[in-house]
Amino acid sequence: MKNLILLLSFCCLFFACSKKVKPIDLSAFMTNLAIDPSSENTLFANTPIVLDLTITQRSNPRSTFSFTANDSITYNGVLYLQGSTITVPINSTVGSTSVSLSYRTAQSNQIFNFIISYSINGKTAYDTLPIALQKSYAVMVGNNSSSQGVYAYTNNGGQTWSNAQTISGTSSLYNVFFNAATPKKGIALGVDAINNVKYYFYTSDGGKTWSSAQTISGLNSLLSVQFLSISNGFLVGVNPNNVSLYSYTTDGGQTWASAQSLSSLTTINSVVFSSTTNGLAVGKNESNQGVYSFTTDAGKTWSTAQTITDFNGISTLVFLSATNIVVSGYSTVNGGLSSYSTDGGQTWSNAQTISGISPIGLLFLSATNGVVLGYNSVTLLANSYAYTTDGGKTWSNTQVFSGFNFILNIYNIASMNGLIIGRNSSNQGVYAYTIDGGKTWSSAQTISGITNLNAVAFITTTKGIAVGDNSSSQGVCAYTTDGGKTWSSAQTISGFSKIIYIVFSN
Repeated sequence: MKNLILLLSFCCLFFACSKKVKPIDLSAFMTNLAIDPSSENTLFANTPIVLDLTITQRSNPRSTFSFTANDSITYNGVLYLQGSTITVPINSTVGSTSVSLSYRTAQSNQIFNFIISYSINGKTAYDTLPIALQKSYAVMVGNNSSSQGVYAYTNNGGQTWSNAQTISGTSSLYNVFFNAATPKKGIALGVDAINNVKYYFYTSDGGKTWSSAQTISGLNSLLSVQFLSISNGFLVGVNPNNVSLYSYTTDGGQTWASAQSLSSLTTINSVVFSSTTNGLAVGKNESNQGVYSFTTDAGKTWSTAQTITDFNGISTLVFLSATNIVVSGYSTVNGGLSSYSTDGGQTWSNAQTISGISPIGLLFLSATNGVVLGYNSVTLLANSYAYTTDGGKTWSNTQVFSGFNFILNIYNIASMNGLIIGRNSSNQGVYAYTIDGGKTWSSAQTISGITNLNAVAFITTTKGIAVGDNSSSQGVCAYTTDGGKTWSSAQTISGFSKIIYIVFSN
């Protein structure tokens, strides 16, 4: 009886405080708060805030504890956070649960006071939590009317852009690669006087400023870059004889090792890493056999190349998991081929024929649904595809992308949702989308005001930016808010005659 009186007295005291809306110290309720209000990179697109609550309030076992976040936070007309409510039964000692709050992409580093309210048996108290929204950095690159490499940057998700700025030493900037482990750091690639992509430029501030032009010993053209960690990165290029070589960095991209050959791969078509250290490279050797090689030290050294039977070249590679891998390629006898491994590449299935296509691209939109792109064996146009629904074990008959003459690129927007860009028979930029994992695609569509559609980038599963140039040789961009199904009319970006590439750093 005495214990009951003490318990009732405690509850009455708590409720009395609640009626006066006395703030609660959040630290008494949270064991792990997965955000850091002091960081401008607090919230990342499509990543919920997770609050792990450990509730130590003794209470009647039949009572409940409700966690409620305020309904929304809006800043300058943009909805950033949407609240959620949970109800948790509490036992006589300790109850615990996790709460996820959803939000829209941050487009400002404005700090909000996020209201957290607690309700026990209908009585409410509250506290506030400051939340810093991240800056959303992006960079677009290309050239101007004086054949100089130029770039522009944004830190608000593309709402506004800096003036176009030149980078000395290159006639055009071609591509940009940011390090996901340190999103403000990355490199841009630029071309020389005879249009070889020979130079790289380093940034450590999200693309606001760049180093002078740098070269990598032994490489005449730089093709692709991957960052594996804060320090380690991997690069593929070719020498003056068009033989594939590779290089690596251990300082985040500021300097790169002299180029080396990758086992017996004279042509490196694709390199994919399944972890920060383990990767697989595919291509062909000088005997025109499809070959592959492994690394376990972030690309510094590679295993002796091995062949996959019947392949004259392996074009593309996808890791569906650390052990499940799909490759596509070609045979001079059978045309398009694919093979898969379920043991991390130690053994491979017999080559499967992909009839009517010579593969040049491969993308999976789920663990089982994928698309292979390539040249049509009849028309020889790069406008055809086949799809799989069983993880690459079997493939559909070859189909043609309606309204396309050739495909430039394919993008994974969300699960089962993808986008392709390319050119039609009039050499105008067009796009198409899928919502069923690549089985069917919309007909080719143009974006008003874009003649040459060169690249797209998405910051969420719905919001993206397309770049290119118009008929007046001006760099332009357009926006989507529905995952690429529809796009705004293009806007010019002053100082560009052509925008070749765009990327969000975070």
